[in-house]
Amino acid sequence: MPIVGCCCCAEDKATMGLPDALQMNFSLLSTGSTGLPSDEAPSGTCGGVDWQVSTAIVDLLTSVVFDYAGAVGNCCWSYHARKDYTFDAGDDNTCGSPFTSPAVLFGDAPFTADYRDGSYLRYEMTENVHFTAPGVYEACTPEDPQVHCCGDCPSVGVVAGTHYEWFDATRISYSPVIGDGLLWICLSDSTVTISGSIQMYLGIIQKVGLYESENAGETGGTLPCSSNSGTNTDETTVSCTGGASPVAEFPFAMSADLSGVSGATWWEKIKNCTTWQFDYAYGVCGGPPGCAASGETCIGRGEILASNCFPGFQCENGDGVPTTTATDDPVDQICLYSYGTLGVDFADA
Repeated sequence: MPIVGCCCCAEDKATMGLPDALQMNFSLLSTGSTGLPSDEAPSGTCGGVDWQVSTAIVDLLTSVVFDYAGAVGNCCWSYHARKDYTFDAGDDNTCGSPFTSPAVLFGDAPFTADYRDGSYLRYEMTENVHFTAPGVYEACTPEDPQVHCCGDCPSVGVVAGTHYEWFDATRISYSPVIGDGLLWICLSDSTVTISGSIQMYLGIIQKVGLYESENAGETGGTLPCSSNSGTNTDETTVSCTGGASPVAEFPFAMSADLSGVSGATWWEKIKNCTTWQFDYAYGVCGGPPGCAASGETCIGRGEILASNCFPGFQCENGDGVPTTTATDDPVDQICLYSYGTLGVDFADA
């Protein structure tokens, strides 16, 4: 709640000089690890909980824009975070609120997606080449297109981003970190108090079932004479955990006597003050522990098949970068922990 000033306020938004929109910028002043929770022992053959000291969550808190919302009580004015990003307006991932409503976008979730409880294959082509023999590759040339595909050779930009993915399992992925925020500015004599809170939410998406995807490049265009490019077969069910509870919250309450700070208005004084700061703490966890899938990932060169503009992938030693994951290899739940102090400055938005 805002700290309410005197019973009769002589100031209003105009005389305070408060803007219609302001930007709150953050800088990390200090971090710590005291109080780091202990790792939890694995359950059976599958992973446990791995606590790690990390500023990855607070690093997402770089700046937030707030829009003026109105006066609150005596000598207090409120601002709401500007929410101009929607993760899943169609609720395709069944995440529900707040993921289907406008929110603040902080950035990508700092966790790695895992494949679990089944088998998977993933191939990604990074070069536009023609495979002629084991370990021998030639450039795809339009001069002899029939050797490589049914028509003109596809451009590097199309072929180089091609990927194929298949799994009959559970796949874990993450939504961006989104959130909300509220801020109050209160005046009492010459002391200004700025308080409020910023919340972060994380959706952990689980796709369960059979999924197959073939994509013909970064451009997403349809290649000629190919029945394979751009196909997608998806028999999975999708659910999302995380929901309406924030995974991290940054409450703040900062006060300063601004009588000695330069500025023609209180807002100018607020912007010129260099002592705004507050403490934070969080422990944020990714997907649940489980068993890694058995499968293979190949990133590297591939063969452009005759009579087909879609590449066939090769995962040969030394040519691609194949990675095979053993069945029931434990996968830990990663939890990030940090506490510290954030510095703050304000600007017009």
